[in-house]
Amino acid sequence: MAYFSVFHNYIQQKKNAIGLPILALIWISFFWGTTWIASKEGVKHMPPMQLVALRQLFGGLLYLLYFLIKKHPWPNKRQWRTILVLSVLNFMLSNGLSTWGVKYISSGLGAIIGSIFPLWIVIISLFRGQKTSWKAVVGLIVAFGGICVIFYDYLNDFLRPEFRFGILLSVIATFTWALSSIYIKENKTNFNPYFSLDYKC
Repeated sequence: MAYFSVFHNYIQQKKNAIGLPILALIWISFFWGTTWIASKEGVKHMPPMQLVALRQLFGGLLYLLYFLIKKHPWPNKRQWRTILVLSVLNFMLSNGLSTWGVKYISSGLGAIIGSIFPLWIVIISLFRGQKTSWKAVVGLIVAFGGICVIFYDYLNDFLRPEFRFGILLSVIATFTWALSSIYIKENKTNFNPYFSLDYKC
């Protein structure tokens, strides 16, 4: 009976270890996958920057409420500096420009452009002399190819002249998103990961 109990506990721990990450992946995939659809619908009813401001305001209030309930310590002076940089790169530039851009392009095209974000990280790292494994590069290319297959009907939108401004905004948005990810990676020492939650709230 004792052996059975130990084995049962081991199985439960493994299930939790596997189940929670999968659940988190599904959760993130759903909300990130619907971001451009929601943004496209939102910009039909209000100016893009107003939509972004409201989105960040309500997201920030919920986040603040979470900190108050959990009684987490507030960021120190050095951490506030990092948070400010992330706010400019993520909230103002990445989120703001991607929402503004989707006003002029289709949501499917926005999703395709958004998926090049990891490729920017590889490109920036290469320019900085950092090595990236060939497996990582192949994985990124395969993932990007999968996005293109899913949104195949929207690939021709890249050639539409009236979409150029929206494409430019969206590409810049992914670039600033990559910059913020690299920045937080390099400044993660003594930094509460909750302070660096991404803008997809």
